[in-house]
Amino acid sequence: MKKFLSAVMALIMAFTCLGVSGLTASADEYTDIMNAISNAPSITLGETKSVTVNSQSEKIDENIAFIKFVPTASGYYEFICDTKPATGAVFSEVMTMDDEEIYSGMGESGRGATAPVFKCAAKLTANKTYYFMLIGSECGVYTTNVTVAKHTHQYDVAYTVSAYYEYDAEEKFLYSEDGGKYQPCLYCGYEKKLETYYAPKTMTLSYTTGVYNGKTKTPKVTIKDRKGNVISASNYKVTYKNNVKPGKATVTVKFNGKKYDGLMAKNYTIKPKKATLTSVKSNKSKQLTIKWKKDSNVSGYQIQYSTSSKFTSKTTKTVTISGSKYVQKTIKNLKSKKKYYVRVRYYKTISGKKVYGAWSSSKAATTKK
Repeated sequence: MKKFLSAVMALIMAFTCLGVSGLTASADEYTDIMNAISNAPSITLGETKSVTVNSQSEKIDENIAFIKFVPTASGYYEFICDTKPATGAVFSEVMTMDDEEIYSGMGESGRGATAPVFKCAAKLTANKTYYFMLIGSECGVYTTNVTVAKHTHQYDVAYTVSAYYEYDAEEKFLYSEDGGKYQPCLYCGYEKKLETYYAPKTMTLSYTTGVYNGKTKTPKVTIKDRKGNVISASNYKVTYKNNVKPGKATVTVKFNGKKYDGLMAKNYTIKPKKATLTSVKSNKSKQLTIKWKKDSNVSGYQIQYSTSSKFTSKTTKTVTISGSKYVQKTIKNLKSKKKYYVRVRYYKTISGKKVYGAWSSSKAATTKK
């Protein structure tokens, strides 16, 4: 009860201070409000009661009016005031004694001239006690007839709330929320949902690994919502970053805010191109000199030489060369007069890991004695 009275008092002070300079809180303020509540006329469905508020009075119980209503069935009801204030404004609210604010409304002079009445509607529970409250501001003495009726929703212009998705720099999900298109009732808290926009959830690419060829790599993006529905590309813009040279590329989707908002992003890899082995020769005993085509876009090279054309593991050795500037390598301490097969590939270090391109075609040479 005390919480209810405090809430009512706060509403009175907050609203009437807009235009009533003489209103002050007295020691008997709670008593005055309780008197107004106790003397509130009861009203039934279809019945009309006359109430008056005086925004010029310094007495709290004259600045406020209550009407008591106990619905016999649950549903939407409306409290219709048949007169708008000639000046100022009148604030209305439906409340319960346990401080549950149901819904509020306001009638103002000079506003909605084609609608001489104003009303406040709410969804109420059967056999529960409600109070319809009126507070005036700069309205002088305001008298109106209040009628309780079943409420039929009258809709305002529809509005859209975008579904949302947010991620961090490490492609980790942070937050998502559904959205939709809603049409609110002009007089109560009900909103009719016209459309639902489920939050974006997954982003997939047509490929996650490409091979460098000097051209941009732009994998196709598919976005699905949390229900598995594909979100049309008309709802977002796709941008690519670092998507030409070997390395880690990023594709970012930015939603346009119409039905969806936020960002999604995904990384993909561009591998080095297939290496070119230019020559394999034995210029000295038990040695091979290997030459390949330089690629300044890579981090280094890997060479394999083997006595098997199939490069079986038992017969194959691997040499890794760090740095893109090198174009040849001499392998020593080989067997004499032995045929060796050689191949080379490029690698790029991406996020601390070597990513390799395809092996070159192999070449063979026989070592000198």
